[in-house]
Amino acid sequence: MTAATLAKKHGGVSGGEENGRAGYNVTMAIAYIADFMAEQGIQGETFETCCNWDRIDHVIEAAKTEAKLQHEKHGLIGAPFISSRITQQYHSGVCIYFTYGYFHGGEPQAAQLFEKIYLELKRAVVDAGGAVSHHHGIGKVRAAFNSQLYDGPSLAAIKAVKSTMDPQDVFCAGNNALCATSH
Repeated sequence: MTAATLAKKHGGVSGGEENGRAGYNVTMAIAYIADFMAEQGIQGETFETCCNWDRIDHVIEAAKTEAKLQHEKHGLIGAPFISSRITQQYHSGVCIYFTYGYFHGGEPQAAQLFEKIYLELKRAVVDAGGAVSHHHGIGKVRAAFNSQLYDGPSLAAIKAVKSTMDPQDVFCAGNNALCATSH
């Protein structure tokens, strides 16, 4: 059974190849228009996750609900923008890309507030059954989730491999399980 047949069976529709290309171009454009948008008082970003098929609706709804809650909590102007799209499909689940943004109205601490909101959106996604990341990795940005990702033995194993393979700490220094919050 093809993905299109399966989607149709459950009420889904195909956006077509052209819309797939357009979505990819939007993702690429975000990186190039971010500075312009920031100058206009708009803060935004994309983020991705993956989840099992049975969690898709729950994960998407959790992110959208959290975006609204954060908007209200911080008294932001207007309404938040959050959209989602499935970009990859597997036997076990999917990759979901979110695009999130809002007008901050010249808030002097806009970047710091955005980081706080971003982490809360990721937390809602993880709590709903999504992964911290599909392919962007953990790094320093998502280090706050390390306690949910690693138990003691797995953290010890990661550190042992790292110290054996890279004793000079040249590669991936301070990222993933090796972030300061994991020590």
